[in-house]
Amino acid sequence: MIKAVILDMDGLMLDTEKLLQRFWREAAAEYGYQMTVAHSLAIRSMY
Repeated sequence: MIKAVILDMDGLMLDTEKLLQRFWREAAAEYGYQMTVAHSLAIRSMY
């Protein structure tokens, strides 16, 4: 009998990485900061 199922949809069914990069840059711009893609990747320790 199956008692639990674990789903990891981030990157599998939904590509959220592009959206996260975009929204980090938009949020930074609202506060007067210029953020590059490299900066947004560094926030997530991916650069």
